[in-house]
Amino acid sequence: MYVMGLDVGTTACKAIIFDLEGNIKGYSSNGYDVIIKKPNWAEQDPEKVWKTIRNVVRKVIEETRLKEIKAICVSVQGDAVIPVDKKFVLSIMLSWGWIIEA
Repeated sequence: MYVMGLDVGTTACKAIIFDLEGNIKGYSSNGYDVIIKKPNWAEQDPEKVWKTIRNVVRKVIEETRLKEIKAICVSVQGDAVIPVDKKFVLSIMLSWGWIIEA
């Protein structure tokens, strides 16, 4: 039996698989861009982030050939906002680094 840790950070996604004794069985990571169009703006492409998450998870599972993953613990970047409707992402993701002044 195995567990996966998944870190969806500001600049990269990382996945690691452990056995129940805490031994690392596999690791995968891949980065993505933070788009800074002007000072205090930080945006990301949510589709690219989602694609990276899927690829990182798929890669670590394929490389380890482990299929008995019983739990996933997820850590994500803080105050990111992705505007959506019932079917679609409506806009670029506003990252926690986006500072809006009143």
